[in-house]
Amino acid sequence: MELHKKQIVMTPLLRKVFLFDAVGTGVFALVLIFFANFTGEITGITNTMMIRLIGIGSIIPASFSFWAASRIRLQKIFILLFAIVCTIWVIGSFILILLLPFPVMGVLSMVCVAICVGIVGGFLFYFYFRN
Repeated sequence: MELHKKQIVMTPLLRKVFLFDAVGTGVFALVLIFFANFTGEITGITNTMMIRLIGIGSIIPASFSFWAASRIRLQKIFILLFAIVCTIWVIGSFILILLLPFPVMGVLSMVCVAICVGIVGGFLFYFYFRN
């Protein structure tokens, strides 16, 4: 396959999707890192170290999204992999909601984050299969 068929040109909408994800994930990561106690109270999670680790781990996809938004062309496989990661996040969120007893605010918070991640993932799947 030719090189240009394995790449996607970064359109303004795709760039905005990556920037939305980068900013949203970055803010989410910072909230988890610096406000772990408050986040724990809302979600009902008592282990604040785990909350901070999730925040630190969220810096990686935020950094990838900033990097991807700065590119002119992007390998299609990166878009597919990131869309799959978004899908795994959404599925994992709903599994946690079903299996663990979260307070109402915790469930609402997780659902809101899962919806945002799902929207980003949907756009990324669209761009992957459309191009």
